[in-house]
Amino acid sequence: MHGADLFLGLLIADASSTRVGECLTSNVICAHPEWTTERAMQAMSDARVGRLPVVDDQDRLVGVVTLSSMAFRAPDKGEALETAQEVSRRSARAAA
Repeated sequence: MHGADLFLGLLIADASSTRVGECLTSNVICAHPEWTTERAMQAMSDARVGRLPVVDDQDRLVGVVTLSSMAFRAPDKGEALETAQEVSRRSARAAA
């Protein structure tokens, strides 16, 4: 789920009575700890999201990886920038 999606959803709904289950994203794309940053950034780019939950072999959540955290470690800084730009374009379209 992109942060803007959650924010926009809560603007529409009454945050004091809306349950988290009503705002969640189904069909979540997850990364795995053994993935390369390149693979995770490609998944983010394809899904146009800025973060991915990371799950183990039993599909248990072990953490969350963000585009910005990987950009610092990416071997190809240009790819990280391109992915960030795609995510930003999606956010701008969602806000419009």
